[in-house]
Amino acid sequence: MDCDLQDAPEDIALLYKTLNSGYDVVFGQRHQRKDPFFKKISSKFFYLIYNYFTESSFDGSVANFSISKKVVIENFRQLREQSRSFPLFIKWMGFKIGFVKVGHAKRFAGKTSYTFNKLIRLAVDSIVSQSNKPLKLSIKLGFAISALSIAGGIVLVFMRAFSDIRIEGWASIVVSIFFSLGLILADMGIIGLYIGKVFDETKQRPLYIARDTIGIKNIKAI
Repeated sequence: MDCDLQDAPEDIALLYKTLNSGYDVVFGQRHQRKDPFFKKISSKFFYLIYNYFTESSFDGSVANFSISKKVVIENFRQLREQSRSFPLFIKWMGFKIGFVKVGHAKRFAGKTSYTFNKLIRLAVDSIVSQSNKPLKLSIKLGFAISALSIAGGIVLVFMRAFSDIRIEGWASIVVSIFFSLGLILADMGIIGLYIGKVFDETKQRPLYIARDTIGIKNIKAI
């Protein structure tokens, strides 16, 4: 749980009770957030962007307030990446997750250390560390620009050949620039995908995570 006491310690017993009903992790789901208006809006915007780029479905009402079994924490500790978002890692590991409605209070004291710049940096780090979709979008955008420039060039040729409309010399230059720009953008996206694959390999995430073992002691994630 966070240290600002917006999540009530009294709800820990509720999380524990729900955990014993068959879950590996139980998150508190805030039904009435008492955060400032800007923080609520930025949180919703972040999860919309994150869900789009990672093709997942995270609920903005769920944060760090949770209780986990020992096997979950042991496997979480094996993930040695620098960008460490607890809810994102827990969902990636695939354990059985439960949710329970909890209250949410105003900050007990002090001010949050998360400035707007830190929130932006957190969003970028979370998306970049979990998804290659921005690179794929750049490839699609690059090919789309090149295709449109080719279509524009064909239109200019037909206008020059079959109409009296005067075509200035700069038109062909513009078409060539946009065609080259599209190819460069697509090529950068392809190179980025290869770099992204290298990045994925350097994470050294386990291929499999064992939830239960029988007759084997001290087994680690494979």
